[in-house]
Amino acid sequence: MEENSSPHDPSDGPSPEGNPREAAVFLGWQPLPTGGEVPLYNVVARRHPLYGSTVTDATLVKHDLPVPPTPPNGK
Repeated sequence: MEENSSPHDPSDGPSPEGNPREAAVFLGWQPLPTGGEVPLYNVVARRHPLYGSTVTDATLVKHDLPVPPTPPNGK
């Protein structure tokens, strides 16, 4: 019997780094018009409604996706 994946299951699509458990990958830091920067991520869980979207960490949390390791801001 075939097992169905939840749309929030990150195991249904490998990330560019090849880790099938990652739901998103870190892209970089986006400067804000008010100052500071926000980290951005690409959603790589293929069956998730946000697949292919570039989002913030707040959006990942809102959609029950784990926030991947994020390097410190280089500034």
